[in-house]
Amino acid sequence: MAYEHITSMMLSVALMFVAAPTQSMANAGEAKGTSEAPPSPPKAIRATKDYVHTWIPMPPFTATRLEGENEQETIKPTKGRTMVLVFLASWCEPCQQMMPEMQRLQRHYQKLNTDFIYIFSHDTRDDALGFIKEFNLGKAYLANQSVLKTYHAPELPSIYVGDRHGWLLHRYLKVTAVDLGKLDAMLKYLAAY
Repeated sequence: MAYEHITSMMLSVALMFVAAPTQSMANAGEAKGTSEAPPSPPKAIRATKDYVHTWIPMPPFTATRLEGENEQETIKPTKGRTMVLVFLASWCEPCQQMMPEMQRLQRHYQKLNTDFIYIFSHDTRDDALGFIKEFNLGKAYLANQSVLKTYHAPELPSIYVGDRHGWLLHRYLKVTAVDLGKLDAMLKYLAAY
């Protein structure tokens, strides 16, 4: 995990050093009167399975709130707070299996400026409300087409983490027990600053 992150950072730094001299030579060529075109900038590194290697803002979305009046609400990152979006469904067995650990993480990190938001994908309102009651979840919403399109209809369960500055920091697709351990370590790190 850390190796992939360090490798991508080293690649980015190397690309900067490669691009900088080439740009300087192009500028020197212009000063001498040659018409050599400057090179195109290096392409951004794309997201891998886990890490997001480009600066991507945590996308806001509108969904139906399950508690209260069944109204539409826009969810967006709150400055100074970490956001954990959990995509799940009441009928999803891996989602049910991860709930005791998610409850523990929620109880611990909510006190440390972290918001847990649960998005029920492909679920009915009654089933989602039953799941919320059984596992004592916090804020929960029913996904609509817009939410699923924004987050590319993630396979369940999936977790997206946004940092305190509103950037998409990490994602866990088809979450396993190992991923929940990584999430715990990441939230511990984010809560420390």
